[in-house]
Amino acid sequence: MVWVTPDKLLRWYAMKQRMERLWGRRTAAEDTQTKAKERDTRVVPTPTPPKPQVQQRTPVDEATGSGLTPQPTARQNTAPPAGSTTQIGQQITINGELTGEGDVEIGGTVKGSIVLVDYKATISKAGKAFASIEAKSVEVLGEVNGNITARELVTIRSGSTVVGDIVSLRVNLEDGAHFKGTIEMRPQVDVPKKPTSPDPKQRAPRPSAAPQVSKTPASS
Repeated sequence: MVWVTPDKLLRWYAMKQRMERLWGRRTAAEDTQTKAKERDTRVVPTPTPPKPQVQQRTPVDEATGSGLTPQPTARQNTAPPAGSTTQIGQQITINGELTGEGDVEIGGTVKGSIVLVDYKATISKAGKAFASIEAKSVEVLGEVNGNITARELVTIRSGSTVVGDIVSLRVNLEDGAHFKGTIEMRPQVDVPKKPTSPDPKQRAPRPSAAPQVSKTPASS
């Protein structure tokens, strides 16, 4: 058996308290160092500097010193390509002569004449033509009140109405179409072409000057 005296117990208790104080200080110091390391290793976002604004300079005329106004860019040509069909809407009414270069589909109203010598004229279901028609070929789905002259073919669809005389190489009259007039089929139909206007650059030849006659004095 080991006998423990009161002096030894006091010394052991004092040593225990001393070790606890030392251990507590060490733990507090380690915690402080750990927190300091965490603060050092923390990533701080760097503010992004604003982008510099670039000002566009206006060109200056060296002669006058004033600013030059930028010229608008030229618009591209939006004309329909060759061989396309020009459509005339239902809200459009034409009074006079309708001519052009290209196929035409009429969905509105034309009063006067339609001249498409080398192209096709189509009168749609909603179209109305109170006019004479001269074209390469004619197709009627709506209403025509006037004479029709076609070089190749005239087609009158079912449900359409034509009042007038027809002259063409071939005529196709469908069942259900309303037609009042005469039909003349010729092996060759001449559609008159519009005379082309003379070129202003080509000037008429000048008349030749009259010959000059010199008189010789008579000898005495």
